[in-house]
Amino acid sequence: MEPREIDNQDVKKLVIARLNVMPKEIKISIGEDGEHTVSDLIGHVEKGDDIGEKMARIQMDYLRFLTEGKAYE
Repeated sequence: MEPREIDNQDVKKLVIARLNVMPKEIKISIGEDGEHTVSDLIGHVEKGDDIGEKMARIQMDYLRFLTEGKAYE
């Protein structure tokens, strides 16, 4: 079984830090899970629930995309 990314405290801190720099009034849609405020998403990441897991994967995939240089191709 693959370890869950959200269990990694460094990843959790990074995702929360990225969310904290976003404007608090925006809402983010996460597919079928609907819209969530930045504060709600931070709570989900802290709890490590399914929505928090999705947000962590989204953020980590985005960072991998940037570091692999694919955004600049």
